[in-house]
Amino acid sequence: MRKFTFEQVDAFVAVVEAGSFSAAARLLRKDKSSIHQLVSYLEIELGIELFNREKKLPRLRPEAKNIYNYSKLLLEQHKEIQSLADNLFHGIENSLTISYDVVIPHQVIVDISTQLSSEFPSSQIHWLCQNKTTAINALDNQTIDITLQALSHRAKPQDGLEALTLGQVACSLYVNKKTMDNNLSYTRSYLQVKPQFILESFIAAELDKLTILSPFYRLFTEVDLMVKCLNETPHAWAIIPDHLAKPFTGDKVVKLKDSGFSAQEVLWPCVMLTNQKGIKGPVFQRAYALIIEKMRGFDL
Repeated sequence: MRKFTFEQVDAFVAVVEAGSFSAAARLLRKDKSSIHQLVSYLEIELGIELFNREKKLPRLRPEAKNIYNYSKLLLEQHKEIQSLADNLFHGIENSLTISYDVVIPHQVIVDISTQLSSEFPSSQIHWLCQNKTTAINALDNQTIDITLQALSHRAKPQDGLEALTLGQVACSLYVNKKTMDNNLSYTRSYLQVKPQFILESFIAAELDKLTILSPFYRLFTEVDLMVKCLNETPHAWAIIPDHLAKPFTGDKVVKLKDSGFSAQEVLWPCVMLTNQKGIKGPVFQRAYALIIEKMRGFDL
């Protein structure tokens, strides 16, 4: 049975990628003779020559290309095993699951995900889109670790959960651009008899008494689809978070400035919910801090 070491494989890969024994030696911080020796021992163990040494610089033999590919993979797996072992030693979680409501800005999620991936490359960070009802059940079952939700002021605290307010989501009234009439007064009484489109997450967040005005309402889970359908429905309108409506404003929908709604009615809290149970490791703690930083720094 042939036996070779990771050090030999590492030297071989370094020579291939650096282009010479001297460059590989500098890369691995070893002397040139050590690199020569390690590669030679590897060739003896494998029973083949890996490089063509007829010219000044070594060239990987074509038949050894797959050996290089597998060697590269072997080193990456070795590094991953070591990283996982380090995580276990330091109590770093292998995975963390965060859920979010559709009203949470995607850029905030991207920024947090990027930062966590950079700081904890061996930990799996999962992001699930869930409304409040689903998320609270998942927190209670400990199938998720954190959830970010819009929540009514009237919502009662859930036993066993901790809530931290992150800011307020600013929403406005938007109408179908195609049938927008500047001569009309878009009062409550007018809007009550027109088709209203509502995000399903608003109902789950117990915002229904504030959001449902027209008996002719239609529920949607996705903002993009809701806006597209609104744009094709005469005189339709909706309450939409401003940061979500921004890509469509002026193209498909128009923002109403004087609609008869008070500022309090269209400013809804955004909270982070966590389960009081369970151990909160380094990944959780970092994610918790980043969520506060990014959400409070985002202009909602």
